[in-house]
Amino acid sequence: MNLYEIPEKATILAPSYLHPFLQYRLLKEHKNLFDLHLKTPQAFLAETIGKEVNETAVLWQYYHKIKEILPALHILKRIAPTYAFLSEVHRFLVKREQFAFDLSTLPNQSEVQRELALILHALADLAIMLDPASTSCSMLLSTKRDLSNVYILDCGYSFTQQQQIEALYALGAKRIDWYAYKPKLHFYHSINKRQEIESVADLILTKQYRAEDVQITVCDDSYKPFIKQIFSRHQIPHTILFEQRASLGMKAFVLLLTYAMTPDCAHLLALLDASLFPIKQLHALSTYLLIFEKELHDSFTHMEQAVISDDILSAYEVEELKQIEQKARIAKEELLLQLAPLQQDDLPALFHHCYDLLAQNRAYQSALPQIQTILQESMPYLNEKEDLSFLLAICDSFMKQERCEHYEGIMITDLNKPLLHTPIHIIMGCDQKHYPAFSGEKGFFDESYMEQVAYPALEQRYAHALKRLEKHHHNAQELYLFYAQGDFKGKSQEAAPEIELLADRTSVLYPLSQHDHERQEEICLRETTARQLFAPDQILKGSISAFERYVNCPFSYFVCYGLGIKEPLDVSFNVAKIGTLSHYAMEQMTRHYQKSYTKHKEALLPYLESKIQEIMQVYPNKEVLLSNILQRLHQNLQVLLGLLDDMEEQTSYAPAAFEHRFEEEIPTNQGILIRISGVIDRIDFYEHFLRIIDYKSSAKVLSLQNVLSGKQLQLLTYAYVAQKQFHKDVAGAYYQSLKNESITFPYGKIKRRPVAFHVYEEADALRDKLKKSGLKGWTTCEFLEALDHDGTHINGFSKNKDGAIQARTIYSMEGISEVLLQLYDAIVKQMMSGVIAPAPIKDACLFCHYHDICRYQGNNRELKALIEELPEYFYIKGGKQHEME
Repeated sequence: MNLYEIPEKATILAPSYLHPFLQYRLLKEHKNLFDLHLKTPQAFLAETIGKEVNETAVLWQYYHKIKEILPALHILKRIAPTYAFLSEVHRFLVKREQFAFDLSTLPNQSEVQRELALILHALADLAIMLDPASTSCSMLLSTKRDLSNVYILDCGYSFTQQQQIEALYALGAKRIDWYAYKPKLHFYHSINKRQEIESVADLILTKQYRAEDVQITVCDDSYKPFIKQIFSRHQIPHTILFEQRASLGMKAFVLLLTYAMTPDCAHLLALLDASLFPIKQLHALSTYLLIFEKELHDSFTHMEQAVISDDILSAYEVEELKQIEQKARIAKEELLLQLAPLQQDDLPALFHHCYDLLAQNRAYQSALPQIQTILQESMPYLNEKEDLSFLLAICDSFMKQERCEHYEGIMITDLNKPLLHTPIHIIMGCDQKHYPAFSGEKGFFDESYMEQVAYPALEQRYAHALKRLEKHHHNAQELYLFYAQGDFKGKSQEAAPEIELLADRTSVLYPLSQHDHERQEEICLRETTARQLFAPDQILKGSISAFERYVNCPFSYFVCYGLGIKEPLDVSFNVAKIGTLSHYAMEQMTRHYQKSYTKHKEALLPYLESKIQEIMQVYPNKEVLLSNILQRLHQNLQVLLGLLDDMEEQTSYAPAAFEHRFEEEIPTNQGILIRISGVIDRIDFYEHFLRIIDYKSSAKVLSLQNVLSGKQLQLLTYAYVAQKQFHKDVAGAYYQSLKNESITFPYGKIKRRPVAFHVYEEADALRDKLKKSGLKGWTTCEFLEALDHDGTHINGFSKNKDGAIQARTIYSMEGISEVLLQLYDAIVKQMMSGVIAPAPIKDACLFCHYHDICRYQGNNRELKALIEELPEYFYIKGGKQHEME
């Protein structure tokens, strides 16, 4: 019978997901819906046999029945009272009643099977009595009810549902025939899932199909987020009908009950994240608990009592932590009042308090009716607080629901839920892994178990599944079949044999159109805005690293220094803090012992310990970690001092300034004065010369390419500033790695001249170690012997045949100063022109805290020189070509 031929006052049975579509189609045909009764088969079944569907009550009664027989169980004792196990048992008992299993024939060869049989015998009567889904066909037929005015839409039901549907037909119900179109078939493949969806979007746009004329069936649920993303980009209206969405209200209710059962810090933090309590400083409280691993009953005063210098932990970090503690202390007092009712044993009062908390938040109010229903159904069975664990499992089962708030455009469904007729039907994901998506029985009652009871054979159920899928094949005039030949890991996939049989042809690659990429608008500030933002009063203040940040990525500089968005507080004892601690130790050693600091290794540990003790005042929960860091850092620096001892003996330069803070003005041609500030780790003097040493946590070299692009400005700016402030000639500027660098220790090496095999010895290892830990940078004077007497401690130094020290390249400080001024001018010019678009160079995004804002996914920007030519006097010896070699 046709859907539109149904007489008035009839009852139509169809799955609930089809009800909105049936109502719409019937209204279009001017059918009076007030005279038609639209119901689901499950609801009609309950009405026919006089049972109400209440699975929650069924499972609760199972739960209490299981607790009675628990002493008789051994292997299944722990899993038997769980929600997941009882749900699986219930599904089996429903099948048992529908297909008339005899419980006496249950398998009992193993101990597990015997315990399963015991459980099934104990629960079988409850299943029949409580759940209409377990109604057998014979019970339906025994009602002898006249169903001649009932019409069932033949849309493809599950194997167990179909048995009951057939019983309804036997009682006189009539079939509403499904569509029987012979569609025009198209069979395509794509390279991967994303290209497959792009192909479908291209098909819809190229053919100019109306969205209302198209339905899409996905064989794999993982397609849905990609469809949403790609269709939204192409502005194709669509509705994903069976998208699971988490119920925020139910999740919050579960968190409240979980904390009521186990009031520990982990559950409290999860509860605080749910924003259930109207407390202003709640975020500060959760941050404080997370950072310091405190419990709620602990005192929140340790930051007030701590005495900390700003040598390792910055003043900003300490002040932020103190403010967090103050706010956390206030929030704690308010929160304790809210949490107190959760610790009571009176379950109705506990539920009432949870309900009131949820009702205060509009985001959670939609879940309240469902929570109320669950509680009403569960209250008769909640005898003690430990029963809350089963209630939590019930609530978890309602955590994710398939909801659809509106219907618009292309309807997207899955294999289990065919839709009404549309002119175009597209089936996606037709590979052999996801189509026909039929799987046998699993779990405790798997296929091997079901073979031993009177359950229909696997072949019979598979044949029914294929017949059910035919509903998708005949509800449109044009049918498109798509599948991906590979996944994102590169693993190949083939089309399902059932699809190849249906298509009766070989798939072809979909000819995806090549559209020109949309040109993105460049993010740029007006020049007047840029000047007001970055250089108010025509003065640009900042550190050298700030200018290097702009070169690395203009957008990162804009967010940090233009908008003033601070990086998130990093409370971990990371590499930067370990490096700062190493800097501090080296500064104190050189300040107190001058050139002989390498001779006083015994003084190193007290410097490190004093700062570690300060940090422990702030982070008492990290005592073990900090003790390990202290031990390893002490060992590393002791080895380093041994290596530096020879370097200090082989140089005429002596430490003169330590942690030298400066502020220097640099003019530009843009009408902007740069006021730059920084700290130079160490400055050594010898006669009228000085040299710069910049401590680094790991090995670093000074590259001409990086200098000319503006990526490495720090070391040479130090040299420029020191020359101006100390009125001495710069002999060189170098990096000193504080890392105990590893070296390879081969058995030996072959020498070319004369050809011989040289066994690698400890002296060779020491030489390589010294070379790796030596100074790396640029030399700017010709008096090399004073810098390194034996030519082994500065990268690029060596001895010639006459024993004189020589350097591969020597730079002119005058040329460096001119290049530096040009570089700063070029950066300021670009900055004042308003260039702030995300354009990171290689690795710039790795440690950038603002990447979550820009979400840049493009290619890295190529490093380019900011100045066209070097001054003729840039080199004293060597040159650019020599340096590249």
